[in-house]
Amino acid sequence: MSWHEFAEIECNKPYFKNIITQVENERSKHEVYPLSGDVFRAFELVEPENVKVVILGQDPYPGFEIHNGQEIPYAMGLSFSVHPQLNLPKSLINIFQELKDDLGIDKANGDLSEWCRQGVFLLNTFLTVRKGQPLSHNYIAWDEFTHNVLSYLLEKNPNIIFVLWGKKAENSVNDLPIKYMIVSSHPSPLSAYRGFLGSRPFSRINRMLEDLGESRINW
Repeated sequence: MSWHEFAEIECNKPYFKNIITQVENERSKHEVYPLSGDVFRAFELVEPENVKVVILGQDPYPGFEIHNGQEIPYAMGLSFSVHPQLNLPKSLINIFQELKDDLGIDKANGDLSEWCRQGVFLLNTFLTVRKGQPLSHNYIAWDEFTHNVLSYLLEKNPNIIFVLWGKKAENSVNDLPIKYMIVSSHPSPLSAYRGFLGSRPFSRINRMLEDLGESRINW
């Protein structure tokens, strides 16, 4: 079980070749986030046999900041995560507020790579976006690709815990045989107060992991 095994099958399918062509075409006309070397970062930080938790996002952050005259995208290939030198997006501020309320952890660095190294798969449904244009790549079949990724993971380990923040995340996996899930509203400012804040997902994940005989995540 490896991403190499998955890629050998998936990347030769016509729909995936079309994805690559469309993204290359987009990059020739627009600025696209994340940078090409970061698109598959989630797959580089955790192998499929080590995935214990999936936190499913929507699409990459379309914004950026200027540091030392250089444009740095918020998007870095992991759902909800940003490069460590950047300010926190509002959704991530709410995630960290909930983490503090839930477990007393005060986190300021927006790079969530360490979660991935412990078995948390931070995957967006769509893996690319035009700069400044949310959901601008929803015509590209990334959702088919990520659906197949999640199906592959569940075939290998049916006990993966899915964290679904928002109806779009919930609806995107409603045909998958998920046994363990944590569902709430999205952490964005528009919806965080409709169920995300106060949902205590981090302690709930760790309790589920312990019940499954898995090690806890050090959030």
